[in-house]
Amino acid sequence: MIGALGRYVRTRVSRRLFVLFVLCAFLPLAVIAALSLVQVRTLLQQQGEQRLQATAKTYAMTLFERLQLAHELAITAGGKGVTPDPGSLESRAFASLGVMDAAGRGAALMGEPHFGPLKREALDRLAARQPVVQVSGGTAMPRLDLIGANTSRAGSYVIAELRPDFLWGLADELPAATDFCVMEERWKTPMYCSAPMPGALKGETRWVRDGETYRSRSWTQFMRAGFGTPDWIIVAAQPESYHLARAAEFGRLFVPVVLLALLLVTWVTIRQSRNITEPMDRLAERARGVANNDFTTRLDLAREDEFGALGLAFDQMSLMLGRQFASLKALSEIDRLILSTQDTAEVVRTVLLRLADVTGADCVSLTLYDHDDHDHARTYFLGEGDDTADMRRHELSREDRTRLGDAQGAEWVGLSDVQAPAAFLAHVSERGMASAFVQPVAWRGEVCGAIVIGHRVARRASDEERKDTRELADRVAVAVSS
Repeated sequence: MIGALGRYVRTRVSRRLFVLFVLCAFLPLAVIAALSLVQVRTLLQQQGEQRLQATAKTYAMTLFERLQLAHELAITAGGKGVTPDPGSLESRAFASLGVMDAAGRGAALMGEPHFGPLKREALDRLAARQPVVQVSGGTAMPRLDLIGANTSRAGSYVIAELRPDFLWGLADELPAATDFCVMEERWKTPMYCSAPMPGALKGETRWVRDGETYRSRSWTQFMRAGFGTPDWIIVAAQPESYHLARAAEFGRLFVPVVLLALLLVTWVTIRQSRNITEPMDRLAERARGVANNDFTTRLDLAREDEFGALGLAFDQMSLMLGRQFASLKALSEIDRLILSTQDTAEVVRTVLLRLADVTGADCVSLTLYDHDDHDHARTYFLGEGDDTADMRRHELSREDRTRLGDAQGAEWVGLSDVQAPAAFLAHVSERGMASAFVQPVAWRGEVCGAIVIGHRVARRASDEERKDTRELADRVAVAVSS
């Protein structure tokens, strides 16, 4: 491809076509590819952020439901007043469990519950049989106590410390590649973080940890009405590469396709441009050849387009010019011979040679009447394999002379179906010609011979062949008369 490109861009036209390709095909395609990748990345990031927002909301609702379940378990266990069995749901949900009466005395059922004075707001909620969640211990050791009204004894309360694994869930239960942080809205106090989130805790939606970029979204879970505690902010974070995984996959597929398309367009451009520049080069070379009098070489552009038509027209022009130059050269040579010599045989030989060159005939002959006896004639023709002129004497019937005299300048004769051709056609017929063009030789209005041009295939003489043959016939008449 590189070698073909180097050969292709050597000419000005090819370089212009290649620049046109770059401007019209390569650049738009490259821009479309870049914009497509950017658009795909943007859409995937937006979809990832929406999913991340939904994930944070789902996790918040899960925490809320677990608190409601823990409240029901605590009320049930406190009403029984017995220590939960190991392995029971209560033992898995609570780190400690106890019952406190109206006087403030507490009885531990499991672990070491925290019996302390309650605020007026909490007492009012308990009186209305609504649960209360208290957060203590700070960021280092957060502790969540769930307090509910004891239904089996009026004025008493059940205090349960929630296990972190039960409330927040185990690490392998979290969604793939997702970290969570839970903090109170009032003080922004983190109660739980599955992984460090320094940027997310500062309110940033895009931050870096350990050299990897993360994106985070938050959801505020309303807790005051349900558990009498400040609202919780649930932050969900995922690596940006996780969001753009589909974009990377798309890029691995899209980039090779775009490169393949660019290579294909480049190859087609080079191929089509070469189809334009190569005929132009050949035309220019043939034009230089015509300028140097080379009329024999042909373009032979075997194409079914405008260049093929141009090449055919150029070949026809070259052929016509070659014939015209050959005809002028032949006429000049014959005129020089007529002026310089009285040798009719040499003039006849020159005429035969130049007729073969000018007309491209397969066989030529020249028949001349005898001066004293028109019933006899001499037919001149070129010998086999050399440039000498041979001569054959024969009789010429009145019908043959009448035929030549009545012919209007020239005639075309088909020899394929002729059994006994005229005497002046005998030589070309013996040579196996299928058609012949007969041009009478006349001097001062009287026929004195004929030029015969034979072809192996049946065809008619062109206007140029007729013109050239007629001019040579006139020179022969002058030579014979002199």
